[in-house]
Amino acid sequence: MGSRFKQFLASLQKADDTVKQRWVIGASAISMILVVLLWLVYLTLTLPELESVAPQDGSSTSTVVSVEAPPTPTLLNTFSRGISILIQQTESGLAAFAGKIADNVATIKKGIEKKNVIEVKGTEATTTQPAAPPVVESTSTTATTTP
Repeated sequence: MGSRFKQFLASLQKADDTVKQRWVIGASAISMILVVLLWLVYLTLTLPELESVAPQDGSSTSTVVSVEAPPTPTLLNTFSRGISILIQQTESGLAAFAGKIADNVATIKKGIEKKNVIEVKGTEATTTQPAAPPVVESTSTTATTTP
């Protein structure tokens, strides 16, 4: 079946432009009919059912819909609602950003104020960062010179 379709497409590619145009028009018409049918099915499934009610004077039947439609939002209402939501989100985002900046500044300030201790023993140098106040141990060697 796949090979027949490929052969059909190959013959359609080799055909005249008028034949190609007929196929495009036909495929478009079929597609439009399919879309309209799907739309009608959608409408019948989503729209409320209508009730037939006999009028009080008995002349003929009338149709009444028992569904209240929500008010239609205007363009101005939609924009004002969107702007208010945008402002609220911006304010909360800026507050969170300011909090993070304050935390980072405090961390940097602690790092700057922290004192390092350098211990030198022999030819080896090490750096430590004690939690308690620094205690510096020094070993002094006195050199004596002999004449």
